[in-house]
Amino acid sequence: MDGDGDRGLAAAILLDIWQWTPFVFLMALAALAAIPNDIYDAAMLEASNHWQVLWHVGLPLAWPVMTVAILLRVIEGLKTFGLPFALTSGGPGTSTQLFSIKAYLTTIQFFDFGRGSAMGILYLIMVSVVITVFFQQMRKRLE
Repeated sequence: MDGDGDRGLAAAILLDIWQWTPFVFLMALAALAAIPNDIYDAAMLEASNHWQVLWHVGLPLAWPVMTVAILLRVIEGLKTFGLPFALTSGGPGTSTQLFSIKAYLTTIQFFDFGRGSAMGILYLIMVSVVITVFFQQMRKRLE
């Protein structure tokens, strides 16, 4: 390995995708399976193929469940700590040092509890803003 930081970050991202894809897939499958067959049958009379029915009927009806899956993934992505830390401990250099890893290292490794606490509060505010914006966009989409 040549110590390329992009590869470490790419490996962490790919492992995260590999870990959570089955969960999101099962949520999507459950949402699509919960739509009554009568709706699909009526849509098949109007549409020319199954892909159009899926795109124009199935996905819009499954959107509320998919927004929950997306929200859970966003929250999980924002609180990611263990996988990148176990893989690389934030290295090489600081290429895979996420904000949560930086806060941990500042607090525990360098014993700077004041700065680490401030980083934690900033992280809380950042996550709260992201979730608030997400809920506002979701509410607009569902109305």
